[in-house]
Amino acid sequence: MRSKRSASARRPGADGRLFGSVTAQDIATAIREARGLRIDKRNVHMPEPIKNVGTYMVVVDVVDGVTATIKTMVVAKK
Repeated sequence: MRSKRSASARRPGADGRLFGSVTAQDIATAIREARGLRIDKRNVHMPEPIKNVGTYMVVVDVVDGVTATIKTMVVAKK
């Protein structure tokens, strides 16, 4: 993967907490849309769903024995 970034826009509350969360499936979908790579959500490693606006590092198993650390930016949806 050349670019190791993904972005997700979500609607936050006043305190920056999201209504809902960003899940492994959301990350896999963002990678597919940005790069055309089909990543199974079980290959996206997150300790827990993302519930706040911010930047997070997420480890993804791209293929057997190959992992990538993806910088995931969760931004406020306007």
